[in-house]
Amino acid sequence: MGNSSLAINTWRELARRGRAVTRILREPLAHGELTEVDIVIGDPSDLDVLKRAGADKASAVLAMQLDDSENAFVVLAVKELHGSAQTVAAVNDARHLSRVKLVQPDVVIAPQVLGG
Repeated sequence: MGNSSLAINTWRELARRGRAVTRILREPLAHGELTEVDIVIGDPSDLDVLKRAGADKASAVLAMQLDDSENAFVVLAVKELHGSAQTVAAVNDARHLSRVKLVQPDVVIAPQVLGG
């Protein structure tokens, strides 16, 4: 999922709706920050990290890093797991939209593109 503003707000809304969400973060959160959150630390495009987070059994995986190429690699890795998860990729730069679409996520969200 990531630690961008979009990822945090999406996680909060999903949690508010009672959905189980596991966040994958590259770095641990600061001591005491969001202790009730299910978090896996590691590279979100790494198959072992995705498995630890349950992506192979998830209904959806949201790739919402600030780096569009990372989001594309997360989508590719989820597809490599051969699970049934829907993939959602965030696109932060309009120049990358067509490239991210090449990895065929089920849904593309481009808030900065739409806002511009």
